[in-house]
Amino acid sequence: MLGRVTLPDRLGLVSLPLLERYWVQEVIAHGGMSVVYRGLDQRLLRPVCIKVFDGLDASSQPAYTTGHDHFVQEAFALSRLSHPNTVRIYDFGFLEREPALPFQSAEWVGGGTRHQRSRKEGA
Repeated sequence: MLGRVTLPDRLGLVSLPLLERYWVQEVIAHGGMSVVYRGLDQRLLRPVCIKVFDGLDASSQPAYTTGHDHFVQEAFALSRLSHPNTVRIYDFGFLEREPALPFQSAEWVGGGTRHQRSRKEGA
């Protein structure tokens, strides 16, 4: 049996708190525009998924601005949805670094990535 794969933490957030509330525990996925972490909401003692924008080099304007704005709009749009097939967004904020990267904390849904789950369980 294969062991668990540990993904690199290219943003260096594992073991750090975000907004003095979310404890970052491990990297669970990398995408083209973000890094996704498993975390813990220390205030409500529940597991969370933390998605951090990490799409492009900030110097690559206007592509960086477009990706950044899309990520922020996605957080606001998803926060308004309530459906069994969507993940609930709990919170949104910015990392205190330059540039200030947006992140969103969301409902933790274990069992793999969206792609892995839909292949296993169907749409």
